Amino acid sequence: MGGTGFTDIDQARQLVRSAMESVRELTDGGYWKINADDLLELAREYETLSRMVLAANVHLAGEIDTQGIAGQRSCSSTAALLAQTVLISPAEATHRVRAARHTLPRDTPTGPELPPLLPVLADALDTGRVGSEHVRTIVATMGKLPAPLPPEQRDFCEHLLVEKAAVVDPRSLDKIATAVLDAADPDGTLDETTPASKMELRFGSRNARTGLTGLTGTLDDHGVDVITRAIDALAAPRPIPGPTPGSDCTPDPRPSATRRAHALIEALERYLTAGDGPANGGEKPHVVVYVHWDQMHGEITQATRESGYAMTPAQARRYLCDAKIIPVVLGGQGEILDVGRAMRTFTRGMRRAITARDRGCVWDGCDRPATWCDIHHVNWWERDLGDTSTANGVLLCGYHHREIHRSEWQIRFDDHGHPETIPPKWTDPEQRPRRNRLHHIREMLDP
Repeated sequence: MGGTGFTDIDQARQLVRSAMESVRELTDGGYWKINADDLLELAREYETLSRMVLAANVHLAGEIDTQGIAGQRSCSSTAALLAQTVLISPAEATHRVRAARHTLPRDTPTGPELPPLLPVLADALDTGRVGSEHVRTIVATMGKLPAPLPPEQRDFCEHLLVEKAAVVDPRSLDKIATAVLDAADPDGTLDETTPASKMELRFGSRNARTGLTGLTGTLDDHGVDVITRAIDALAAPRPIPGPTPGSDCTPDPRPSATRRAHALIEALERYLTAGDGPANGGEKPHVVVYVHWDQMHGEITQATRESGYAMTPAQARRYLCDAKIIPVVLGGQGEILDVGRAMRTFTRGMRRAITARDRGCVWDGCDRPATWCDIHHVNWWERDLGDTSTANGVLLCGYHHREIHRSEWQIRFDDHGHPETIPPKWTDPEQRPRRNRLHHIREMLDP
């Protein structure tokens, strides 16, 4: 095959098998027979090999993206399809697709093929001179350059970043990238966007050991002023009264950062209590807690948030002290037995019941929460004369709600009343039912 690539799937698979066999031999190599200098040189060659595999993955992701295969497979995006197919993180899948869109030639509907948006980076990627983190930084930096920046200066920035990426580690390249952005628009006159358009708020992963979730972001001056005014008074130290009237108070032991966090939550809780916020998923803003009915009249031993995370008995009792109780009666298998009244359109009570059962989009692999979802008639109202009831409604995100109405996928309930999707034969000839368990994993792992 002589370095000319492949022309069909059999050649491609033969190349992959040959490469895997070579890597397997490298894994079993006699490293102890090689001196220190040669080992370090070999490490550099291994890294180049790894980077060239990354380039192949980017080319593959680009072709999957160009052919629109995600839409054919009922996935919301190419990144989502990649993440599900090869079991990589959504972030890594998104990175590969974004890299492909910037480093591969671009097809046009009627004209000739256009060159890559970042041709210098494309060459460095294909030859193994830059790694995954380098590519991520360069693509992001080039995207942040002011639109009015002259093309020759933009090209200079790309050349500089690629040149530096070949000789520095990703962390050092981040610093260089920051300097490039500052130098490209030192007085801010080229950046026509407002600070508000660049504000961000990110939720990190929950730490199961501490029960804490990281929160990061950036705000403009107005945003900082709003939050500061909202929490200033609530974040003030609150001395703890002494044991007897007139005795000295104990200073508030909370650090200032902890007081600000508590104040922000208290301010938002007051907002939710007031009920002035816009509806989300058909409901005013609220906090949902699931508690078994028999525990409402006795000692609470287990409660669950709508997100699926467990709540301590003390936290549940606090909510129930000042809560509007809406019973959702569950059967032995977790079936919804009764809530609300059936009407032509789904009532709030029905939505609560369906949310308690589904927790989010029922499409296998979809992580969209209930607040992002519509309620879909499994037996269609207009076509099948299906009724509007909890036994005929499921949660579907906007994308999959549209998909179920235009594709051959079907939805049905299993013997326990849990919704499952049935793929068309072109996806699975056996049409094996699929149940989305993403929203229930925490409960399944709860001892």
